[in-house]
Amino acid sequence: MNKKQIVGFIVLIVIMVGYFLFEQSKKTTYEEVIANLIDEDEKVEQITVYSQIPLVMKTASATINDEKLINKIINEQIKLKKINTMKLPVIMTTLVIKTDKDSYEIGFDGNSIMIGSVRYSTTNPSINPIYMLVNQDLNWEIIEYTPFIWR
Repeated sequence: MNKKQIVGFIVLIVIMVGYFLFEQSKKTTYEEVIANLIDEDEKVEQITVYSQIPLVMKTASATINDEKLINKIINEQIKLKKINTMKLPVIMTTLVIKTDKDSYEIGFDGNSIMIGSVRYSTTNPSINPIYMLVNQDLNWEIIEYTPFIWR
C-alpha cells in the first residue's frame, strides 16, 4: 500500500466511526427521557389525556387516576431515536402528567413521542405502546379545550 491508500483508508475509518457515534447519540429510551423530565422524588398524581378529534374543532379528554395504569404509562419500555420534527404530521394527542410538584406535557401518536421540541420515533416496539394504552377503554369526555399543538 502506498501513502495515499493508507491516508484514504484512515479517513474512511474516521468517517465511519463518526457516523456510527452520531447515530448512537440519537438513540435513547423512554425511561431515560421520563427520568430527565420528572424528578425522582416527584410522585405522579394523575395523567390527563387530550386528543383532538380529526375534522372537528373539539377535543376529547380522559383522566387517569388508576395507579397501576399510571405506572405502566410512566415505566413503559420503549427504545427511541431522535428524529426531525418536520418529517411527520402534527401530533394531536397530549399527555399531561401531574405530579405533586409540577405538570409535564408529552405529545405522541402511533409511532412517535414528542417532548418540548424534540421528537422521537419508537424503534422497539415499532407501534407506540403508550398510544395503545390510552386508546383502550378510558372514560372519554368531549370538551372545548384545545391542548398544546405539537409541531
